[in-house]
Amino acid sequence: MSLSGKTAIITGSGRAIGAAIAIRMAQDGANVVLNSRSTPDEIDEIAQECRNYGVKTLTVLADVSTKEGVDKLAAETFKEFSEIDILINNVGISPTCPFLEMTDEEWHKVMAVNIDSIYYCSKAFVPNMVQRQWGRVVNITGHAYLGVGGSVHTKSGKSAAVGFTRGLAGEVAPYQITVNHIAPGLIDTPARRNKYYRDDKSDIAKGGNTTDRPWGPEDSVNKVPLKRLGKPEEMSALVAFLCSEEGAYLTGQTYLVNGGMTAV
Repeated sequence: MSLSGKTAIITGSGRAIGAAIAIRMAQDGANVVLNSRSTPDEIDEIAQECRNYGVKTLTVLADVSTKEGVDKLAAETFKEFSEIDILINNVGISPTCPFLEMTDEEWHKVMAVNIDSIYYCSKAFVPNMVQRQWGRVVNITGHAYLGVGGSVHTKSGKSAAVGFTRGLAGEVAPYQITVNHIAPGLIDTPARRNKYYRDDKSDIAKGGNTTDRPWGPEDSVNKVPLKRLGKPEEMSALVAFLCSEEGAYLTGQTYLVNGGMTAV
């Protein structure tokens, strides 16, 4: 699958899934705009790995949950690249909090990261795709909207991403722009490992494990029919397909990448 000559923006690309997507885009020949809010060292390493494939890269530190952050991302991007072909909206958070204890600030923070970022980035970059009658947008959130975990604000933000994807897909389809949504399940990332491997036994107990061992990935693997965590590279492979010419007839869809968790 060749993306030679294309330019891709990947938000939240300093680590884990976003980094894997950026590297895969570069492997397939696309120039890459990497974005992170606060991990300059990590994102510089990813940028260097992308450049090893002979493509151009740009790194922009910006908080895309705010309009100001996306304005900065757009300004620096269009200063370097005149055309944007691919937008991967990859930032997201999944905090847990009982609704009756939730504050307005907690609600708005989750919605800002999980859905406002998609809106702001799409507003900033999709018009450029419309002008050229070609584009790819992939929104990555999670499968919590299906009722497999998460709190009210988390489920609401991820559910909104599904509706946004379908609405935008229908509107821009005449311009040969596809818009799709990927909902990953349990993916093996540093954030997930930090969540599971805890030293404090009270935290372990809160996680549902009362033994002395850390609450580890094996506890979640038992929920997955394939009996393993997903790999970031498996996510990036699907993204690459959706962004390629091979995926040109797929739009407005949600793809569950969760090892069969929602199939049983």
